[in-house]
Amino acid sequence: MRGGIAETSRLATMTSPSIGCSGGRRARCGRARRGLASLMVLFLACGCGADHAVAPVAESAPEPTAAWFTEGAAAAGLSFVHVNGASGRLYYPEILPPGVALFDYDGDGDLDVYVTQGRPLGPPASTPATTASPAGPAGGRLYRNDLRVGADGSRDLTFTDVTEASGIKADGYGIGVATGDIDNDGRVDLYLTNYGGCQMYRNNGDSTFSDVTVASGAGNASGFAASAAFVDIDRDGWLDLYVANNVTYRIENRTVCPGPAGAPDYCPPQIYGGMPDRLYRNLGRGKFADVTRTALVGGTAR
Repeated sequence: MRGGIAETSRLATMTSPSIGCSGGRRARCGRARRGLASLMVLFLACGCGADHAVAPVAESAPEPTAAWFTEGAAAAGLSFVHVNGASGRLYYPEILPPGVALFDYDGDGDLDVYVTQGRPLGPPASTPATTASPAGPAGGRLYRNDLRVGADGSRDLTFTDVTEASGIKADGYGIGVATGDIDNDGRVDLYLTNYGGCQMYRNNGDSTFSDVTVASGAGNASGFAASAAFVDIDRDGWLDLYVANNVTYRIENRTVCPGPAGAPDYCPPQIYGGMPDRLYRNLGRGKFADVTRTALVGGTAR
């Protein structure tokens, strides 16, 4: 309203010179000015009110959309059941989920799948417990992507378990997986993180892998690695390796904690304390050196 009054005064002032106000017309002139100002106020007041009167807009209901994702693992041949090895003895690694890697191991342009697998860490408890029994072959699995594209652009997605033929023998308690070309030969290699040491597999380029854990020097022996990542830390063109360990844990020194209801349960990680991570520098051609002590603040070489 303050803006409307200011505008009225300005318009009235601009209009007044057109009315003669000399002589006997002075009284009529004053009345005319007041009448004109009143008309301006009324006009602007109506205009301002119209600006704020917004007609309600009816909101239309959102149109239903198709699902973005549909479950198709079994139909595509990815028949995998994770085994955590639960025995009723409440071993800490049993509560950790498995890792998955999507990478083109055979260079055909399709993403293949590697899935890590657990296993029993000890004999079952004397009292019956809910256990996850293996529902298929033991160890981590490699699935080759046999994608077929039709002439009309349609896609038939099929995966084939090629673990046995690949030479990969992942028989540890698998937790995570990392992929990278460790020797710059243009082929993607595999690093498997486990409870109790890791495994390095070099891609031979013929759909097979070779275990080069010992030769690589990056086995993280007696560690408890949850995940890992390849990264060129010194920009020398060779992929180095960071290994993230979990907690300091040994089966023979396991601890059982009370659950919310007082029954025995798994202990949280802070009970055991963290295990230091490891950093391995690639010396070239897939050879690594542990540089944890010098590269990581507070790190200690194993």
